[in-house]
Amino acid sequence: VEESFELFASDGLRVDGDFEWDTTFKTATFAPEEYLDRNTSYTIRLGEGAKSLGGLSISAPLQVTRTTFPEFFVDPNLLPTFDSYYDDFGQYRINFSTPIDSQAFREHVTILPEVHSQSLYLYDDDQSLNLSGYFSPETEYTLTLDAGFKDVWGEPLGEERTFTFTTPPSQPSLNVVTGRSSYNLVFIPSS
Repeated sequence: VEESFELFASDGLRVDGDFEWDTTFKTATFAPEEYLDRNTSYTIRLGEGAKSLGGLSISAPLQVTRTTFPEFFVDPNLLPTFDSYYDDFGQYRINFSTPIDSQAFREHVTILPEVHSQSLYLYDDDQSLNLSGYFSPETEYTLTLDAGFKDVWGEPLGEERTFTFTTPPSQPSLNVVTGRSSYNLVFIPSS
């Protein structure tokens, strides 16, 4: 398989790299010697000479083209949103063009004023930054990403990004709990 595998950039240049096989020799991972260029099409070819561990040849050559991730930026097609759920609990979401560095993103994010029971996490294959917690009603919040906020491949945003949003008014409601907490619950919504 390794001798029959080729990876080419759109300019026709071959990409060199190394293979790593799983313990059953059924799955191989090709790791290029250098990072691939962003937002670039690459062609993967597996020629007729490719054989399984048992010696069977593939029935036909395989060729597919894939495009790498673009530069790192806030996704302009999915605008940041705030969703309010219950008892002033809500979530603010910002979407990005590439996966976020999951090991260091928290140190590059600030939110003012403070959010009670704040949780900051990644979602959607680490391409979405989510801030959830109990937000004060009718309050303007500012979420700031510093210039060092980066994607999984180390590319930083390069400049500070600030997002301002205002939470909706609190919705009146009444919750009556009687007896054990799992029985006899009565919820009366405001409308």
